Amino acid sequence: MYLVELLQGDRRHTVGLFAEKEEAIEWVESVPYVHKQVDVFDEHEFVNYSMNFDELPLYEEIVWKKSRFPLTKYMFTPDDGEITVLIWDRLVPMDEVDGLTDDATQVDAYVIPNAEAARYIQSREEIREALFNHYGKRAETGGVGSEDGEYITVENGPFIHLDALTVQQWDEKTSIEQFIELISQ
Repeated sequence: MYLVELLQGDRRHTVGLFAEKEEAIEWVESVPYVHKQVDVFDEHEFVNYSMNFDELPLYEEIVWKKSRFPLTKYMFTPDDGEITVLIWDRLVPMDEVDGLTDDATQVDAYVIPNAEAARYIQSREEIREALFNHYGKRAETGGVGSEDGEYITVENGPFIHLDALTVQQWDEKTSIEQFIELISQ
């Protein structure tokens, strides 16, 4: 199932659930006020949908198959900017899940596939412990919850982001000393 929502600031309007992603896209693209933007990054196509308050009708029913969705500019405000039309990743009813759920988990500022989340978090904590053991009171953490994510600063030493690259370097290390030398360059 794929959930479609309309988002602007703190306002969130659920359109509905669609059995297939193609149906969700079909509904979104049937709305005459929706703008489609396609970006290509590293040979991957990313599609974003949005609407502008000034273009929305006073009231209109968006008809798709047998459904009618009421759309009005009064669902939004003129001051909160662009309205995002979001098609969520595939949602699976929990009673159909056997084992770990699909999708991803946000870890600080980064999104990690669920299958890798436990190992990723364990590696981050091992990095923190190793750096605090090595540098002692000269090390401090910061940036938790920030856009760039958590980091460790060392007085007269390196600045280390606890990001995916750092975790990968930790996982591939031959020794703690080799890792500290690598991040100190």
